[in-house]
Amino acid sequence: VTGLLSHPYVAGCDVELTRRLEEEIVQERRIAVDGAWLGRNELLRTIFAPAADWRALAVWLSAVVAAVARQPYEGDDARQRVEFLAVIAEELERLRNSLDECAIDPTPEIFASLLRRHLQTLRIPYEGEPLEGVQVMGILETRNLDFENVVILSMTDDNFPGNHMAQSS
Repeated sequence: VTGLLSHPYVAGCDVELTRRLEEEIVQERRIAVDGAWLGRNELLRTIFAPAADWRALAVWLSAVVAAVARQPYEGDDARQRVEFLAVIAEELERLRNSLDECAIDPTPEIFASLLRRHLQTLRIPYEGEPLEGVQVMGILETRNLDFENVVILSMTDDNFPGNHMAQSS
């Protein structure tokens, strides 16, 4: 619960309240925390609402994404944040519709696993002005780098851009 309360999307809605709730949980050494006790604003009430089956879980997740999107946010990445949340909401709806069409009735755990795996495969296009802030570039653009500071992030076969042709046996 404390990890969720300290998440920037949650803590940003009411920094003082979430900090106070975290402190109370730690000071009182609470192991089980009642959702009603945590629901002290609209976002927290939405987050800590129960969901009985996978359909209720899908509706709940949509409500949480919508509640987070409604929170005022003035950070530099506000546009990206809205885009990420919109993609999550769209893909959540797509998965829910697919399961309904196939008449599959998974457990909430399986639904959560399917959604997590599906969201991990998504690529959200990034657009930015090259002369402002951090510039994201592909491998070809790195050939002629001539800057004072260059940060090269790790890259693996899973996220290295390349040819995704089928392997022949």
